[in-house]
Amino acid sequence: MEVLVAIAMINLGLFAVWALFMSNYNGEKEAEARIIGANLAREGVEAVKNIRDSNWLKIEDNDLMAWDAGLSNDGSAIIDNLFTGSVELDFGPNNVNEEAARLYLNAAGFFDHDSTGQFTPYSRLITIRQICCPNNISDLKCDDYSLAVKEAGEVCETNELKIGLDIYSNVRWDYGGRRRNFVAQDQLFNWR
Repeated sequence: MEVLVAIAMINLGLFAVWALFMSNYNGEKEAEARIIGANLAREGVEAVKNIRDSNWLKIEDNDLMAWDAGLSNDGSAIIDNLFTGSVELDFGPNNVNEEAARLYLNAAGFFDHDSTGQFTPYSRLITIRQICCPNNISDLKCDDYSLAVKEAGEVCETNELKIGLDIYSNVRWDYGGRRRNFVAQDQLFNWR
C-alpha cells in the first residue's frame, strides 16, 4: 500500500514538472513569434522611411523626383524589392486575402513576398495615408496645426497641401490556434 502511494506521488510530481516544462516551452515560442512579428512591423515602417530618404538624396543630386516618389497616393504599399508583390489588402472580416501579403523566408534568411521561399505564418500589410493641411495651398504653410489624415485611397484636395504620410504596418500570424497581430505606426513629413 505504501509503495502505491509513493508511486502515485512520484507520478504526480513528474506530471507537474512536465506540465511546467511544456508551459515554459510554449511561452518561449510565443514570445519568439511576437518578437519576430514586432520587428517585421517596424521593418515595414523603416522601409517606407528609407524610400523617402533615398528620394531626398536623389533630389539633392538634381534628379527630378518627389520626396514621396514610389509611394502610392491611393494608400497601396508600392515598396521597392523588399516588398515585391505587396499590395493594399483588406485584413477586415469582409475581404481577407492574406496570401498576397504573405511573407516567406528566402535562402539568405530574410523575409520577403517571394513565394519561392520557405512558408512562414506571417503576413504584412502596409497602409500609406496622406496627411494634408486644409485650405493652405496658397501660402504653403500649416500655421494653425489643422492636419487631416485621409483614409486609405483618399488624396489631398486641390485646396490642401500634402505635408506628410501616415504609415501603418500591420503584421499578422497564427500561433496556438489563435490570431496574433502587431501594428507599428509612424508619420513622415515633408520637412525639407
